Amino acid sequence: HVKKSYGTQDVLIDANLLIKDHEKVALVGRNGCGKSTLLKIICHQESMDEGNLTIPQDVKIGYLSQITFLDEHRTVHEELLDVFKYVREIENQLNQQAKVLETNSSEKELEKYALLQHKFESLNGYNYEVELKNVFFHFQFTQEDLKKQLCEFSSGQKTRIALVKLLLSKPDVLLLDEPTNHLDLESIEWLENYIQHYPSAVILVSHDRMFLDHVIDEVIEIEFGRTTRYVGNYSHY
Repeated sequence: HVKKSYGTQDVLIDANLLIKDHEKVALVGRNGCGKSTLLKIICHQESMDEGNLTIPQDVKIGYLSQITFLDEHRTVHEELLDVFKYVREIENQLNQQAKVLETNSSEKELEKYALLQHKFESLNGYNYEVELKNVFFHFQFTQEDLKKQLCEFSSGQKTRIALVKLLLSKPDVLLLDEPTNHLDLESIEWLENYIQHYPSAVILVSHDRMFLDHVIDEVIEIEFGRTTRYVGNYSHY
């Protein structure tokens, strides 16, 4: 029962949204009906005037426009590696423990190394660089682009880099507002496949009807500040 107004204009009057794990949902409606506003409310970027928002404590939400680059003099590679900060900390501990074993290979130290190695493997630690490059290169970037500073890219390219960072962070709920903007056909097809196989929930706003048809299984229509849910893809809606 979300209500949101801007001055005298009511944008959302009685909006309701329930999203479950693995669901791929599109928010649709005329321009200015409150689609982006609802996304911003979900990720606490906007407050609501009335209503309730319930998100389990351990659920991580990722929103594309939330990603801003605090230091644009960093390289793209440095920025994207932030996503794997915890994995890299474990990697560092693993390397340090390997040095310990050079002088002390007691059962206790070997067990400590084995535990760190198991944790590192469970986090896909041996492949995070491969994963980073795999996603990055699918968005019209090259190996050389990884070495460039963020300030060297256009606003459209920065949006694509932000999208790469968001996808690599693998949130439990992925919020995408017009994700196909600034993408060529090949990148759009790759993103379609990525979302289709994404293991968690996705909420999409897009004017690209073909894209929606390929990735979603439910539609939430916002009209006159209220929401109506339809099962099926965009064409079915």
